[in-house]
Amino acid sequence: MTMAAGASTSMLIAAAEALAARREGRDDLHARFARASLDACGDAGARLLRRVDSACGRLLLRLAEAAVLPGIAAHYRWRKRRIRHWVHEAIEAGARQLLVLGAGFDALGPCMAARHPSLRVLEVDRAATIAVRERALQACGIEQPRLLMRDMDFTTEGPGDTLRGLERDVPTIAVAEGLLMYLRPDIVSSLWRGVRAQCRARIDVVASAMACGEDGMPGFRCQRPWLRGWLARRGEPFAWGTTRPCLPAVMAAAGLAVTHVADPDDGRDPDPCPGEWLFRGTLLPRW
Repeated sequence: MTMAAGASTSMLIAAAEALAARREGRDDLHARFARASLDACGDAGARLLRRVDSACGRLLLRLAEAAVLPGIAAHYRWRKRRIRHWVHEAIEAGARQLLVLGAGFDALGPCMAARHPSLRVLEVDRAATIAVRERALQACGIEQPRLLMRDMDFTTEGPGDTLRGLERDVPTIAVAEGLLMYLRPDIVSSLWRGVRAQCRARIDVVASAMACGEDGMPGFRCQRPWLRGWLARRGEPFAWGTTRPCLPAVMAAAGLAVTHVADPDDGRDPDPCPGEWLFRGTLLPRW
């Protein structure tokens, strides 16, 4: 199978999860799903898995990270720890369904469905990514009737009937991890309007957006100059970014009230590769 443009970052994130699990001696669902997803990605995924599983390959991956974006693998883990914590908090506070926009090759949905027996989960991503996820779920032996998947190209389609699996009157937690920065601001607004239109109950949100550097361009603080070209060639250029003071206003214009932003400089657990705002909030009533 050949993955379409837009899958490169998802594969690298899955490889980072597999690497972390190997180093920590974990064999949980997050690790197994990451490996199964890479295995279902064809030759490119198989090459990444071989590198994860060999000492020489792991050295090459570390050198590649240092050459392009130092600390990004640890950043992904930092980001995911907080997302999982915030999603658990939302569920404990009453959310009864989880909407994952841009699910990639992450096991958040299956893990939450397994942990919370009454939770409904709807995952949305491109058709090629959903096909990989279906094979990964099968490989992991996961049969979850409350886990629904729908395909959608966020850059060209509105939510429309894609979100028809949502229950309209059920409190919901929506996650958009590593997605919004690839969409034009008008598409981000359209996306949140579409989600709001499908659900009348409270909708909490956990999402991320790129930070803008001193040059006004979205990106990570430590990224090498050639990262933007690499992302563009793979169909994943950052479409926009914002500063921390402007983030609430930017999201409010898209219909989302920001309530909390993770501090990348938190002395207890700093972001190893700053450049992305991870935030939570609530979708405003229909406007």
